[in-house]
Amino acid sequence: MAVLAFSESSKWRALAQRASRVAVSGGGLVVIALLAADAIVNNWAINDFLGDGLFFTTPVVAIETLDQLPSQYAFQRGSGVEDLSNTGTWLANYTVVQLVTKSDKVYIVSGGTFPLTPATNLCPVFKGEYPADLAASTSLRLALAADTITFYRGNAISHAFSTDMTTNLGNTSMTSAQLMSLGYAAGRSAVDLRFTHKLTLKNTSDAQSLLVPYFRIFPRNFCTGCNPVAELGHSVCNMTLSYDDAAKKITVTTSAFVPGSSFELGLMMTNSAFGVVAL
Repeated sequence: MAVLAFSESSKWRALAQRASRVAVSGGGLVVIALLAADAIVNNWAINDFLGDGLFFTTPVVAIETLDQLPSQYAFQRGSGVEDLSNTGTWLANYTVVQLVTKSDKVYIVSGGTFPLTPATNLCPVFKGEYPADLAASTSLRLALAADTITFYRGNAISHAFSTDMTTNLGNTSMTSAQLMSLGYAAGRSAVDLRFTHKLTLKNTSDAQSLLVPYFRIFPRNFCTGCNPVAELGHSVCNMTLSYDDAAKKITVTTSAFVPGSSFELGLMMTNSAFGVVAL
């Protein structure tokens, strides 16, 4: 009886060991399959080759350089191409040229669609005045170009052992020279380019409300002259517009979040060895 019990115990032990080996091998195969799928699905080169990201080039396909955009769009007064800084002009022009030439220097990829909330509202920036003559044409496209530079001061160590986070703070009214005199250094540069789809308006002074789809091209970098990465997007805003025929202008009085709307996301990024390493 003791021999029989030992034999049964050895049998179950062998089965358990075999099951363990099968489980380990199966788990390894699953991991390999997941890695392979991730390498294919998230491969920027494949995403770029499939061309889904080219949808985001729609607002600029009819031009070759940044300075040609005013011939296609009515730019917001005070936020036109001519109002950009030198750095902003370079950022915007570099991005537009790469997009319209389908340059091999960059990947243009689609990143999916994401729901928006009132907290992620991107619409108010459209509020403002735009040149227009509805007597000549009731169809037009609106656009704006706004650049920013973010200044930084200190680091984690200086924050811990000094008062640079609480004293002599800068503000948005200061010039770059004033900020640098306080120890700030220029960091991220960015340009927010917005382009609406074609609007058809009535030649009337009455307020008009429309759901207006728009594209966003948002290049940014962290050093002067560095190749930018651009966020590309498409969404919709609920706008109220009024027309002043005497002043030949359209005023967007409100531009609001649309409940249930989403944001289609794309990216323009440099095609380099660093991208391969990141993958």
